[in-house]
Amino acid sequence: MLLLAAGATSTAMADDAVPVMLVHTQSGTSPLQVEVSGKTRITFAGNTMQISQASGESKLDIGDVNYMEFDMRTSSDENLCAPLTDDITLTVAGKTVKATSASGAEVEIRVYNMAGIAAAGIRAKGEAEIDFSKLQSGVYIIVCGNKNIKYSNK
Repeated sequence: MLLLAAGATSTAMADDAVPVMLVHTQSGTSPLQVEVSGKTRITFAGNTMQISQASGESKLDIGDVNYMEFDMRTSSDENLCAPLTDDITLTVAGKTVKATSASGAEVEIRVYNMAGIAAAGIRAKGEAEIDFSKLQSGVYIIVCGNKNIKYSNK
């Protein structure tokens, strides 16, 4: 299952509310609320997850992230092919996720589990592919190009 929405909502959210992702930390304090919009950007660098949104920037140590809540309303159980950028296309066929560069440029796919721990990754010229049949069942974040994609590996 590939989820192209990069965000989440609380299950009690009203239909007209702005979607959010809730990031719960080990400290047990109130979760960090991340507005999901075209202006929100989440990046991973080393052990840091950086969240940039209209209300400001937050940096979290990945080891401090307990779990994240995501909205599962935008999803697909079908195989699909979706453009991520003008040059990169992401294809899902069964348990295989492939990123292809139309120009033959280097492509990188990074996969993180819901705890933010790197689960897989590949960098290749023109085309990169990850076989999810080798990974445990669960929800993963695929980082490719300038996109973060939720993927449910069943």
